[in-house]
Order: sequence, then C-alpha cells, then structure tokens
Amino acid sequence: MNLDELVANYIKLRDKKSQLRKQYDEKVVKIDAVMDKMEAIILKTFQNSGIDSAHTNAGTAYLSIRTSAYVTNREDFFTWVLDDTENRISFFADRVNKAMVEEFKAANGNLPPGVTYRSEVTVGVRRI
Repeated sequence: MNLDELVANYIKLRDKKSQLRKQYDEKVVKIDAVMDKMEAIILKTFQNSGIDSAHTNAGTAYLSIRTSAYVTNREDFFTWVLDDTENRISFFADRVNKAMVEEFKAANGNLPPGVTYRSEVTVGVRRI
C-alpha cells in the first residue's frame, strides 16, 4: 500500500469511527434521559422514606454527594492566596502550566526546577 492509499484509508476509517461515535452518542442520549427519570424517582422515594440507600435483589441504590470547586474570579483568588501564601498555597493543584513551561524553556534553555517536559512526534492526517 502506497502513501496515497494509506492516507485515503486512514481518512475513511476516521470518518467511519466518527459516524459510529455519532450513532452511539445519539442512542446514549435516549438511554441517559430514561436513566435520569429513574434517578429522580429513586431520589423522591428516598426523600419520602427518609432513607439514603436501599438493597434490592437487583442491586443497591444509594445517595452520594458529588462536589466540585472551580475559580470564577482568578484575580480575587490569587490575591487571596498570595495574601497568606504560607497557609494558602495548598489551595493550588499540583499541575504546571505547559505553555508557561514552554516559554520559560525557550527563553532560558532549561526547565524550571522540578519540572519534566516531554515532547513526542505523532502522525496527524487532515482531509484535503
């Protein structure tokens, strides 16, 4: 198989994969809607009964609390952390800004202490 055929076949497979994913997503949306209604009924049943879990022959239903936290005002948050860095620095997650590391590396020829940077070559295929 020559390169033209490889690229053409790659695009065909990628299109097929996209089509299958779309079909899957369309079906899953319908299933999720039914499951959401069932969850609402279970929640209402639990609330009416004053319980937070139930064991059945098919399985166990239970309540759990899902939480999330995110920054809505970056400047206010950073100012707050920097006002008491010693006690508040742990509010930051253990993740580095890749773009800033790349800028630092380009400007200084090395990396900030404690940072590992990896680059790998990948193949991409674009439609004409």
